[in-house]
Amino acid sequence: MKPYQKAAATGHGGTNDCSTWKYTITPKYAALGQNKITSKVSSIGSFTNFTKFYSVNVTGIGATHGANG
Repeated sequence: MKPYQKAAATGHGGTNDCSTWKYTITPKYAALGQNKITSKVSSIGSFTNFTKFYSVNVTGIGATHGANG
């Protein structure tokens, strides 16, 4: 679904270190079932610009509560 949603940088370098990141999909954004998550990383530099994409397919299932589900 576009537009892309912002993820939180979780790299050791702080809030601008996107070497690792975190994003939580909510039912408001995507329904349970099969979903494709695509990350987009863009870097705007003095001499060169680049954009990279990476996708994974995930299947969301409902959570159960208590011993009897």
